[in-house]
Amino acid sequence: MRAGGGIETAVTGAATSNTVSITGVTLSGNDAGTAPGSGGGLHATGAAIVTITGSQVTANRAASQGGGLWNAGTGTMTVTTTTVEGNQAGSGGGLYQQAGTGGTLTVQRSLVALNTATGAGAPGGGVLVAGGSVSLVNTTVSTNTADRGAGVAVAGSGTASLQSVTVALNTAATAGGGVLSPASSQVTLANTILDVNSAPTGPNCSGAIATTGPTIIPGAGCTVSGPAPINFNATLLPLAANGGPTRTHASPPGSTADGAGSTTLTVDQRGYSRTTPTTIGAYSINGQPVAGEAGPGSAAVALSVAPNPTRSATALRVTVAASEPVEVALYDALGRRVQTLYAGTPAAESTLDIRVEAGSLAPGVYVVRATSASATATQRLTVIR
Repeated sequence: MRAGGGIETAVTGAATSNTVSITGVTLSGNDAGTAPGSGGGLHATGAAIVTITGSQVTANRAASQGGGLWNAGTGTMTVTTTTVEGNQAGSGGGLYQQAGTGGTLTVQRSLVALNTATGAGAPGGGVLVAGGSVSLVNTTVSTNTADRGAGVAVAGSGTASLQSVTVALNTAATAGGGVLSPASSQVTLANTILDVNSAPTGPNCSGAIATTGPTIIPGAGCTVSGPAPINFNATLLPLAANGGPTRTHASPPGSTADGAGSTTLTVDQRGYSRTTPTTIGAYSINGQPVAGEAGPGSAAVALSVAPNPTRSATALRVTVAASEPVEVALYDALGRRVQTLYAGTPAAESTLDIRVEAGSLAPGVYVVRATSASATATQRLTVIR
């Protein structure tokens, strides 16, 4: 196996890019071997555009880099509502972003847990940024291990941005249990928790970071520029199924994270609403399901979506019991409104048939939400190619 124990995508010949969409797939138990031994679950070579949604990347192995996922220095990879768990590699046990100026890796509403960097002195148990840029949004990074930077490590010229992220219970043998950063210009945190990580030096962070919003970093262990972190534990509960597609560390009411946050994000990792003021971290206290977790609805308003998944178009059927204002809208996986599909006041006991043209939508998971004055119904819509 050259690279990519489960999947390898490569740009060859006259092609300038290659697009791969993976939805609802389990990549598990693959081994990339030793030459070069990269990308145990998936290896993206060159200017590939890879989208991974609603999937499981588990128990894969790479002798060198990227036990779960490996993205090239010129590639674009987006990982949404996916669990990356129990993978191992020499470095970058869970995810690896290769050195280069154009590579981008975005991880949103996902879990990166129990991954291991096995190499002597190696960084990045959960995520390793060797170059390019990595953005973690509404994501939990938990219980990963490495010699350095067990949760998230920047070991080259790259940059990492953590927005509404929880980094907890990661263990480094030498330094940077939570985050390892060479310079404050390379790692920025906003509405993020670094807590209960462990290492002899810099248990929660090592090196230098920049904060651009509220953070919780007890006993920081690194140089911090920007707003000062809260220096008290967030009282995180164990990693558990707290709703939504991936597991989270909940914070109980009264935690230092409760109401201390600030973010433009409207949902948390689970797809639950964020109250104002919001909770620091990936989990929102008192959040309510708004992104596909509430089910088909009630007698007052009901919603069906078919066909689902779809490649081109799908039909929505909304039934309402009373004559009252109704809005039907489409949201992306981060809870951002993509399109208003209907707004009006239908007659009582009526049915609305609405066509959604999915051909113009990017592949991935969306949410359809029908809201009346008295009830709400939500359903997920998956667009494939």
